[in-house]
Amino acid sequence: MSVSMSRRKFFGVCGASAAAVATVGGGTVRAANSVRVDYKGFDVWADEALIRRAVPIALGRIQSKAVRQNVYDVGARYALSGRVLKNSNMTDNEKNRKNLLWHQLSILSQPNSPNDDKTGRRAFPDIYIRGVFEPKANWLGRAHLDKVVVKWDGTEWVQEGDFDLQINTHFVNSGGRYNNAEEWASTIAHEMLHNLGHQHPEDDGGGEWQIDALNMAVLCGGHYGHADHKHVCSFHRSGGHDW
Repeated sequence: MSVSMSRRKFFGVCGASAAAVATVGGGTVRAANSVRVDYKGFDVWADEALIRRAVPIALGRIQSKAVRQNVYDVGARYALSGRVLKNSNMTDNEKNRKNLLWHQLSILSQPNSPNDDKTGRRAFPDIYIRGVFEPKANWLGRAHLDKVVVKWDGTEWVQEGDFDLQINTHFVNSGGRYNNAEEWASTIAHEMLHNLGHQHPEDDGGGEWQIDALNMAVLCGGHYGHADHKHVCSFHRSGGHDW
């Protein structure tokens, strides 16, 4: 069944471990979601510690309505994998393509159901973060496309799959913005969008892509494009690859 759609927070303690959602920017922790995060390949504890600090920022902001609204407010255009709408059981039309990101993040922001533990269902996918040391490479993060699917199963919206991304540890704690947890949070969010089927083609002629605008909206806490925000001039692509 194909459907048409219009355009559901996160603090962490991790190993493979559980993390609970927090109000964005408010510092108040509430157990709305419990998410498993697994870290591998970080040979330097300080590097892993920085990424651990970044993860709850990324997840708190990627599940914030203000952040996803920021992406749409700046008018970013979409670029999707060839199969993401089919995987989501969605009608392939302009409206659904434009609003897929909004809908994916809305569904992933829903709190845990009281029956989650009994049914084995998860409100939010597990997250696997792999440290890879590649000093001669120019990428900060990379992730496969279409690892996580948010789909209509005929009766309700469900999610399938796990987030799985890599961080180039050559850059972690290497100085400047690479020592900043918010900057790494924006890269992590960017790679998660690759897992959700979003891309950034090399053709930049028509403005920025949603995945890059989300990158910056996460960095800015939903204030991307606001002239008085401290990150207004620090636009960068995460260096992420969709592979």
